[in-house]
Amino acid sequence: MSKRVMISIPVHEQPAVVENQLLNIQKFIPNSQVILHASADQPSFRPAIQQLVEKYPSFAYLNPISYPTYAEHEAACVTGLSSIHASSFQAVAHLDFDVWAINTSNDMMVREGVEQVFAQFSCAIQSQAVTASEYAFQDVVSQIRGHLPKANLFLKSSQEGSFYPKEVFRDVSATLQKMGEKIKGEEMYLPSLAVNLYPEL
Repeated sequence: MSKRVMISIPVHEQPAVVENQLLNIQKFIPNSQVILHASADQPSFRPAIQQLVEKYPSFAYLNPISYPTYAEHEAACVTGLSSIHASSFQAVAHLDFDVWAINTSNDMMVREGVEQVFAQFSCAIQSQAVTASEYAFQDVVSQIRGHLPKANLFLKSSQEGSFYPKEVFRDVSATLQKMGEKIKGEEMYLPSLAVNLYPEL
């Protein structure tokens, strides 16, 4: 039996685009569910996503919390993704799944064979080691060590396309939520917390 996958997607695209993505995921990852986060930047957006979710019961869920995501000077003008994924995980943690996967709302690249990747690997990140002395990330290193004093490995990875065992992300999510909502250096938090909490990864 293939692993059960929960896919976290922060959405800020047109609902029709999101629905096409849901249909792709249903086709190519049949043993999956999706948790969406609707950006709080457009008040009319959440009701439209809620209507979309209601069309796919027991497959699509909506995070009950909406965070603002627009930031002019951030990559793709989006911010707060680590906090969003942590919050979305908490919203569905009671459901039965094995893998927590992260995607983006404008990604149509869901293809045949992706289930074999989940079966073969327990975790996937684009790992790039970062030394603790790199100036640009000193605040991130300090914040992580504030919660994990023995942290000694810091990684950068785009969040999209990464995945973790459920039990790993449960602890990553709990640690992130202790840090608060305003965190920077998005690409460092999830992989760095994961490998320091679970060195065997």
